Amino acid sequence: MAQRNLPELPYEIISAHILPRLPVKSLMRFKSVCKSWLRRIEDKAFVHAHYSMSKQKPLLLYDAFASPHLPPKLYSLLDKHNPSFKTIPSQLFPLRSFRIQSICRGLICLEGSYPPHQIQLINIATGRFLPLPHSSTACLCNSVYHLLYDPSLSAFKLLHMFHDQGEIFTVGRDRSWRKIPDTAEGLVFVRSGDLRQPNVNGVFHWINKCYDCSYDYHEESITAFNVVDETVNEMASPKTCPDQDKTCWKLHKACLDEVGGFLNYLHLGRCCDSLDVWVLKDYAGQVWIKEYSVAVSFIPRKLRKGQFKMVRTGAAGEEVLIVAANRGVSLMASFNLLSQTFHEFRGEGFALEATFHMFMYEGSLYGN
Repeated sequence: MAQRNLPELPYEIISAHILPRLPVKSLMRFKSVCKSWLRRIEDKAFVHAHYSMSKQKPLLLYDAFASPHLPPKLYSLLDKHNPSFKTIPSQLFPLRSFRIQSICRGLICLEGSYPPHQIQLINIATGRFLPLPHSSTACLCNSVYHLLYDPSLSAFKLLHMFHDQGEIFTVGRDRSWRKIPDTAEGLVFVRSGDLRQPNVNGVFHWINKCYDCSYDYHEESITAFNVVDETVNEMASPKTCPDQDKTCWKLHKACLDEVGGFLNYLHLGRCCDSLDVWVLKDYAGQVWIKEYSVAVSFIPRKLRKGQFKMVRTGAAGEEVLIVAANRGVSLMASFNLLSQTFHEFRGEGFALEATFHMFMYEGSLYGN
């Protein structure tokens, strides 16, 4: 019997439309198929294209502060009725005890828990890791690292902030840390707990809180860091409710996000019965507009006193993902801003520790 000649797909279709949609694990195997595939998968343009596809299916990376240190987990919430998770094998992490400081484009910044507090970048999808030089100011109070991507250099930068000072390291280019000379005086750089580090107009943003315990004083602003020219500025947050000006600031919950190129401020206050979504419609004029205000009776008040994280998800940012934990009680849920429907994720593996970090994660080929 004669052998049928099956039609072959053109290489352009495979390269531009099929390969970018495949998971990283498959692409790592396909690098051995032939030299043309190897060159294609390692090409910077392909890495960017693959990441753009990966962003459409983000995961949640959960890291608990339990003792002994438990391996992080990856949650997939695409199927609300059958959510799934997987524990990341501990052998993928070169440090025995660590905390996850930041995530950017699939690369994870780890800080060792013990002296000399080594800093490493890892890609758990490819299994590659890169040790970085020690910072001379590691392990200071309120010290935090933010991993950022500079499109002008096609390189990652690691920003280290502590008190009113800052230093930066460009991965693959610098040999040592560089001080940022014009860091805004008086800003206290602390971890905001955001799931994302929103990038708007080429500027990364964090909520910056200043506390004066002697006077129970609370100020809140937004730190804006331009990753290209490495400058720091301060922006005003929207005036949401009296929570921001009273001694009940501990129950004031706010997170930043980006939707459609606009900076979003998600707010929940103790004195409020609603979740408010503010959008910075005029970036230059710093004009905030309240886009949504929805009832939050589905969120137990007890949870509002503990760790609380929010982020807008969905194709058009139509949902708010809520993750909260306090004294053995935890919640992972989503709320649709358009239909005002609430869904709580339940099932094995969804119990959260009292103290945790959680980040949005997309698998990528960066750092390969």
